[in-house]
Amino acid sequence: MKLADWFRSKAARFFLSESDKTLLDRFEISEQRTQTILDSAYNAFIGMDSEGLITDWNRQAEKTFGWKRTEALGKELSEIVIPHKYRAAHKKGLAHYIATGEGPVLNKRMEITALHRDGHEIPVEMTIFPFEYNGKHLFGSFLHDISERKASEAKVRTLYQDLEQRVQKRTQELALANKQLKEEAASRQRLYEQAQTANRLKDEFLATVSHELRTPLNVILGHSDILKDPATTPEEAQASINAIHRNAQIQVQIISDLLDVSRIISGKLQLHVKPIEIESVVEAAYESVQIAAKSKNIKVRVEGPERIKAVGGDPERLQQVLWNLLSNAIKFTPKGGNITVRLSNVESRVQIDIIDNGKGIDPDFLPYVFERFRQEDATTTRRYGGLGLGLAIVRHIVEGHGGTVSATSAGPNQGAKFTVTLPVLAAQLHEGFTTSHFGYENFVETNPEHPKTLDEVRIMIVDDDADTRNLLSIVLKKAGANVVTADSAQKAFDLYQVFNPQILLSDISMPDVDGYSLLKMIRTLPNTENLWAVALTAHARPEEHERALAAGFHVHIAKPVQTSELINTISDLLTSGDKNSSLQDRTL
Repeated sequence: MKLADWFRSKAARFFLSESDKTLLDRFEISEQRTQTILDSAYNAFIGMDSEGLITDWNRQAEKTFGWKRTEALGKELSEIVIPHKYRAAHKKGLAHYIATGEGPVLNKRMEITALHRDGHEIPVEMTIFPFEYNGKHLFGSFLHDISERKASEAKVRTLYQDLEQRVQKRTQELALANKQLKEEAASRQRLYEQAQTANRLKDEFLATVSHELRTPLNVILGHSDILKDPATTPEEAQASINAIHRNAQIQVQIISDLLDVSRIISGKLQLHVKPIEIESVVEAAYESVQIAAKSKNIKVRVEGPERIKAVGGDPERLQQVLWNLLSNAIKFTPKGGNITVRLSNVESRVQIDIIDNGKGIDPDFLPYVFERFRQEDATTTRRYGGLGLGLAIVRHIVEGHGGTVSATSAGPNQGAKFTVTLPVLAAQLHEGFTTSHFGYENFVETNPEHPKTLDEVRIMIVDDDADTRNLLSIVLKKAGANVVTADSAQKAFDLYQVFNPQILLSDISMPDVDGYSLLKMIRTLPNTENLWAVALTAHARPEEHERALAAGFHVHIAKPVQTSELINTISDLLTSGDKNSSLQDRTL
């Protein structure tokens, strides 16, 4: 078949462009005209014989590969068009076709890499078709430079990849933002729920405080009316006095707990640490709850080894811890129940277990048992009173000693066990323990035996409340003191210059001139260096205690006051002798 004949076939028309087909229709096919058509073709055309030599090379081939027709004819195709990496495969495929007539790449459109004259490779789309002429195997191939298309595709791919990366990045950002929004929403929800819980606990606590204060106050007022009745018998009067005293003590305990919580929140609860035998603290707490235990026929048993290691601690605060835990055990143990206080040495710690067979603790409430204001039953039908502060105070005091406190219970009506551990003194000393390590003040004992009378001690009482003045005057006069009173700072200032007291016992909040200003006024007078100043006030917060000491008062006492403690405090001042020494907070 001649080349011109091949171009008339349907197969040839398949490989030609539309413009090439038009030229083919317009011209009578001949060798000369066929060459004209090839030179006008949009694609490069290369003819090759069975030896692999170039037999035809149109103008588009010249433009595509950089070789002139005269230069390319007769050269091996593999040497000028086929890249080195494909040449062996090209020769092998040609030989295979000549031998078998099979060529897997023939009559197929494919994309390959071709070689330009200057040595760079170019991407081309190629179709190879075989034909025979005078009994010889010939090949024709149309090639189209697709560099621009490939560049466009690469650009599109790059843009697509960039876009995909941006989309992925933006998707990740949106996912992260969505996650953060969900977390923020969850956090806000938690904060809202916590705020709601805090508000509910606050309301419940205020209602409980109101109830716990009003109940003993009602008893006090009621028995006060009985005492005012002329028809009251001596026996009834004594019963009323006992009830008033008992309920006043309840109110004192409530106020004391509230003050302790205030000190805990402000970080100003002080511990006066010294070496102590824990048995003495346990014994004191045990004795303090005996009346309550006997009233419910509850047996309280203390057991442990003969020798318990000493600890470093504040005996009063540790007694408060044990009293609180024992009082709770008695409160929640039914009549006829049993409570065991078990002491033991556990390595470098002393362990105190308080075990009862009472009401027990719901497992759901156990994690909150030491939290402030938390009560397992805060309803109006609850069977047990209290503010829900005691165990929170216990935890803070114990942890302040470097110890731990925990609670366990098998559940309702299964009893409970509270465990306190404290580091032993030997371990503390081995570790270089000093009380300053915990930020506590060192406890310095003065004379333990204080006189119980105030014979001829000159005391001036300043308070705008008449009942308080009268009460304090009676108590101090019975102790042997020489007492004068004033209902205002100005009267006290004038009276001071006449009476020259040894002790100034002054309220802080008074009309016109307060206790701070009164002391400042008195200190301007001559010969006041021997005056002891005692602040007796209802302002009991830690910062108010500090303000009183900073203002020049030697002692700060918070109302209500135990009369015996007031007398002992005044006696302590008179026997200490050093007005410049750092005195302890005597908040009673």
